Amino acid sequence: PLPPPPPISSKTRSPDAQKSKPLLGLIANFLSKPFSPNPWEKVKLYRTLSGHRGAVRAMAISSDGQRLASGSDDTTIKVWVLPTGRLQHTLSGHTHRITGIGISPDGQRLASGSYDQTIKLWSLDSGDVVNTLITRSDRVRDIAFSPNGQMLVSIGERDIKVWAVRTGKLLRSLGGSSDGVRLVAFHPDGHICAIASLNGSLELWNPHIGRRMSRLPSQSSGIASLVFSPDGEMLACGSSRAIELWNPNSGKRLRAFSPHSNGVVALAFSPDGEILASASGTMIELWNAQSGKRLGKLVGHSQAVRALVFSRDGDMLVSGGSDRKIKVWQSV
Repeated sequence: PLPPPPPISSKTRSPDAQKSKPLLGLIANFLSKPFSPNPWEKVKLYRTLSGHRGAVRAMAISSDGQRLASGSDDTTIKVWVLPTGRLQHTLSGHTHRITGIGISPDGQRLASGSYDQTIKLWSLDSGDVVNTLITRSDRVRDIAFSPNGQMLVSIGERDIKVWAVRTGKLLRSLGGSSDGVRLVAFHPDGHICAIASLNGSLELWNPHIGRRMSRLPSQSSGIASLVFSPDGEMLACGSSRAIELWNPNSGKRLRAFSPHSNGVVALAFSPDGEILASASGTMIELWNAQSGKRLGKLVGHSQAVRALVFSRDGDMLVSGGSDRKIKVWQSV
């Protein structure tokens, strides 16, 4: 029998076929781009949730997208059924404002940090307190679950602490002092976390061993918001004057945005990482994270927006503000 013909390679294709390949690629790119407008260029207010008696400062959405948790100056946490807007639980137990909210990746635990110097772990299903972590005379500024849900990092007035979620045991403190530190965000791979300060300091730490890995040369002062992109390729921080995007691997600043008004107090990435939402005063702005183009502005809160979070499917953006309202925005 005759041997099979050799596979067609770039060397054996006809000259015409080789010339047509890049041309076909250009045509395909040209045809695909104009017909995929970003859905967040048109947005409508879908629903307003009311019930808090103080400013809404922190929010989180469960991994299945079904529940929204909100923490307020009124010392309570409310758990809402996000698709319907129904209030499921009001959690009482803190004696001061709620400053940080997190939901574990498995959806079992809700963590809340407060100025009352405690962190409480709750059952998201029942609303019962599972454990209370005492920070020892240290007001809690922010908290974050590790991506595997096994650790919790808390930012206090003086200490950055790493806790074991299952036992409530204090594992270690980072750096020994957190003078001016206010924010923490975990990289999606769980190996590092970013820690930001009011003085503009922006550092990357390994919370597993308690070692600082690097320091990013941010020019900002008063960093008030911090978030990683879902793929971990970007770290966004908002300050009194600008939004900066960093590559956490190289430590290089990628780009900076100038918001409509000063003081970026909340940031959120869409699940696909393409959209960055920012809050300055009563205004929410939507940005193309890659180009820095402003896609639109959302106005609806009567007082400053304090918290932002995207739904897990990327169809909704939720905002909480000093007007005690939670607003659910939907792409059209």
